[in-house]
Amino acid sequence: MNAVWHNSLRSLPAPTTVPDSVHDLMILEAVRRRGFPRAPTSSAAPISARQGSSLAKLLREHAYNWNSGNGSTCISEGDVLSLSQDVRVDVIGPMTARLEELRGLWLGEVRKLGYKGSSQPSDLTEDAYEMWCASVPARSAPQVKTIAANRSLRLAEVYTPDASIPNGSSITLIISTGNKRVLFLGDAWAEDVVAKLRPLQTTALPIIFDAIKVSHHGSLHNTSVDLLSVADSPCFLISSDGGRHGHPDFEVLAEIVDRPAPFKRHLFFNYETAASKQLEAHTSRSGTAFSVHVAEHDWIQVG
Repeated sequence: MNAVWHNSLRSLPAPTTVPDSVHDLMILEAVRRRGFPRAPTSSAAPISARQGSSLAKLLREHAYNWNSGNGSTCISEGDVLSLSQDVRVDVIGPMTARLEELRGLWLGEVRKLGYKGSSQPSDLTEDAYEMWCASVPARSAPQVKTIAANRSLRLAEVYTPDASIPNGSSITLIISTGNKRVLFLGDAWAEDVVAKLRPLQTTALPIIFDAIKVSHHGSLHNTSVDLLSVADSPCFLISSDGGRHGHPDFEVLAEIVDRPAPFKRHLFFNYETAASKQLEAHTSRSGTAFSVHVAEHDWIQVG
């Protein structure tokens, strides 16, 4: 259907119509010339820091159905899309406030460079915005210290909430068809997901989805014990080659399989990583059965 959901600067209400000055445009051009951060050299197809335009610019140039229009509206919590064949998409995040926080962070950074404009949508502004968002460093989290050398740490001992505003603005959704439901968590903050899912619980037991795409490649900053108490599934999807930030974290994987459940859990990885190999040798603390699969080029059948 050539439709894309993507929140960019154009998707947020513009605060003013004052055009950027020549000086402002020069600052944005300097940010754009830096380009996107270079992909790790271990990547199969590393992207040059000088390569490409922003996704927003390409969507506009090629006239995609962008956010159900021209990209001028944002996709946020509460949005619903009905597709053919009884497929429904319910957006549970981000909160609009997260997107406004991201724009505020962006404006704060370019103000430091001397930018005095209003971030009016344009190809130049969106290129600079998206390239900067792609390279903004994550806020440092407290370092985890081993309590005892002879035992592994549990997720509750190492979890520290993600504070990355770009991650917090990630689109998260539930796709339903018939009696099947799949939860896609993007890079969302665990606390935001819990706040949206907890009202959907009808009992003290977790909501059972047919599959869950684990947030932020299995980072221990995006999956909490609280989140796993709200959502569970016989199928977990972890997307990461582990090359850039060492994701997924083993503590997250262990917590997923250590919990008791009346079903066997299957964890699917698109690449074999150190954590996935460690999980193969792990025994669930609850005795619940689980399996590990690497499906780099294979389809995964849900349900």
